[in-house]
Amino acid sequence: MTETAQKAEAPAVSTNLWYISVLVLLGWMIPGAAHLLLKRPKRAIAFFLCIVILFYWGLNLGARIWHYEPQQPLTFFAMVSQTGVGAPYFTARAIASYSRNHSSSSVYSFASRFRFGEGNIESVTFEYGNTFTWVAGLLNFLVLLDAYDIALKRKE
Repeated sequence: MTETAQKAEAPAVSTNLWYISVLVLLGWMIPGAAHLLLKRPKRAIAFFLCIVILFYWGLNLGARIWHYEPQQPLTFFAMVSQTGVGAPYFTARAIASYSRNHSSSSVYSFASRFRFGEGNIESVTFEYGNTFTWVAGLLNFLVLLDAYDIALKRKE
């Protein structure tokens, strides 16, 4: 029997829906956490560092923190790709809104680099920063799919 036929005849793996849901939700909020729960700490650390550094590096380059604007429907895709990062995205939004009203805070200089969420469009690195933040979010979605496949034993 060929290897392809053996894979086709393999029984479906029964998994707990609650466990998979928690795994995916936690993996979305904290990049790499799903791999940590699946006992793959090297991958978890690598994914966490890559995604978080990529996101905050993009903000440091002057990226905008996107939110949905009904007048410009394509902003929805930018918002979804950035929210893919999870907790770092919501942390950056909180830092931006807090620092806007509290200039003496310790994170004020960081928030001023990306103009408190509005992005520094005058900077030559503005588009690079946006791209970095979008890629970080989309990369986290791919990491979630990888963890999902590992949890279902489709992948090692």
